[in-house]
Amino acid sequence: MKGRVAMRITGLFFRAALCTCALAFPGLSPSGHALERDDLRLHVSFERDSLSPAVGVGQASIDAPQGKEKTIGFAAGKRGRGVHIADGKSINYQVTDVFSETEGTVACWVKPVGWRQGDGHNHYFMRVCGDKACFLLYKFYPGNTWVYLEGYGKTDVVGGYWDQWEDGQWTFLAFTFKPGEQAWYVNGEPNGRKTEQLLEPSFSSKAFLQLQPGNQVIDEIMVFRRALTAQEVKAVYAANRRWCAEQVTHLWRTR
Repeated sequence: MKGRVAMRITGLFFRAALCTCALAFPGLSPSGHALERDDLRLHVSFERDSLSPAVGVGQASIDAPQGKEKTIGFAAGKRGRGVHIADGKSINYQVTDVFSETEGTVACWVKPVGWRQGDGHNHYFMRVCGDKACFLLYKFYPGNTWVYLEGYGKTDVVGGYWDQWEDGQWTFLAFTFKPGEQAWYVNGEPNGRKTEQLLEPSFSSKAFLQLQPGNQVIDEIMVFRRALTAQEVKAVYAANRRWCAEQVTHLWRTR
């Protein structure tokens, strides 16, 4: 049996978002395509040991096991607090209006707890489902870190070989998708890209995000309404790497 927390978020409010210090994107001119206030549609930071989004648009509901203080713990995050999901446990977010219909970016930080590369096991991090397709961020035991897509009666993967997972060390993952292109990033660097024969997700309104059963700490879940460029992904990674005094973020361009 699961307990349920429901909330309605009618606007954007920012509390210790992405990086809470002023930040500029090198090489992104004011007239260029820079992150804007409305690009960030969902941000879960787990501050104050809360599962609720710090930034959200539309409606969101959260399903977590009853007595989550016993089954889902909170721990030191990449910035502030993170959520520790043990084996056999999961957290489900059902959200609306966080992706464009056929475009978006999902990113998060993951820290293994008690496992590392070469342990002979798959490790699953986050599953996102739209209208007719889902994608899964995970580590495949031979050494691949990638995105597994399924839907429309077929499957596909985007990503490549990356075998530097270590117990207690943080890794940043980001997946961007838009018609004709899907890209996968590890620690801000490209790790795979596809432009042909794509299995393309679509989102009419609702999206389902599940933090997968496993033994890891997850932090700074971010959903953007469009596919970020490689330069933007790298900038978000750089912003998240450092801890800053709590203040309003300036990651986006002021309009």
